[in-house]
Amino acid sequence: MAVSFLMYDLIFLFLFIIFLSIFLYTRRRNIRKEGLLLLYKASWGIKLINHLGKKYKRTLNFLSYVSIGLGYVLMIGMFYLTWGILKIYLFNPSIVRAIKVPPLIPLVPYLPQVFKLDFLPPFFFTYWIVILAIIAITHEMAHGIFAAHNNVKVKTTGFGFFPFFLPIFLAAFVELDEKVMAKKKKLSQMAILSAGTFANVLTAIFFFGVLLLFFSLAFAPSGVVFDSYATSTITIAGISSINGIALTNPTYDRILELTNEEGFSEIEVEEDKFMVTTNILEEQGENEGEIIVYNSAPAIREELGSIITDINGIEVRDLDELITELSKYSPGEEITIGTIVEEGEVEKIIVLEE
Repeated sequence: MAVSFLMYDLIFLFLFIIFLSIFLYTRRRNIRKEGLLLLYKASWGIKLINHLGKKYKRTLNFLSYVSIGLGYVLMIGMFYLTWGILKIYLFNPSIVRAIKVPPLIPLVPYLPQVFKLDFLPPFFFTYWIVILAIIAITHEMAHGIFAAHNNVKVKTTGFGFFPFFLPIFLAAFVELDEKVMAKKKKLSQMAILSAGTFANVLTAIFFFGVLLLFFSLAFAPSGVVFDSYATSTITIAGISSINGIALTNPTYDRILELTNEEGFSEIEVEEDKFMVTTNILEEQGENEGEIIVYNSAPAIREELGSIITDINGIEVRDLDELITELSKYSPGEEITIGTIVEEGEVEKIIVLEE
């Protein structure tokens, strides 16, 4: 599936480059060089910007204070988060190596695929251009609306790109009358400058609401996720046997030697029984005389996992329904549990215990 999407994405990238190259060539008189960027200047959306900026004066007056205040809050938050990241890099480099994914990474199409960065999710051009369009258009449009509200003329709109790259690394802009802007009060200037970030925050809130609504309507519970077992901490010296083999002087190495290479091994401590795997033991080599093991129970002995869908044919869709169904039975009774695993739907027969 990922391969087919990659092909579609590359085709879309190829068509986009052709379209944009033809578009820029036929309208090359509108392109101006400013710094490192080439800017394509037009008048897209200026009428709408002026209309919104002039019509909703009271609303924009109030939002100006919200935008400025939010700007300061975000600046403080960014300083705090940046310092937190720097502290991790400077004082806890082992954490960075352990999690592998760096806290700050550029959103560049095909970066994970080209450089074989397996710890990063694949990022495609389609994602990138859609994200850029949504963020850049709302960001720059907000600058223009607040400028029009404060009687600062929006001279042109458009997009820019780097001449030393293919014309796909785009940036949107609105060009304001800087002389008029410089004469405005500080409050008006701050409102105009902070409007872009404010729009991005509103955009994020809006799409979060869209996703929340979508998943709340689309999600249909199919069972209860069962992905772990109860654990206990035991002392190595107290272990009396492993897999039925008696131990007189148990050590970590001896226990590791007697565990099954695959699946669970049974450990006895006096009259209590526990379960453990070789992988779990290997991760605890530096523990001082203690190890964490699973409590022996019907679920772990049957290697019950994944999703529980029903008990004796009665559907369970969430944890409350699972508890309600289990409460109908007593220790010693036999129940059939339906689960969904990679191979499909299976049933497991379990005898309940205390």
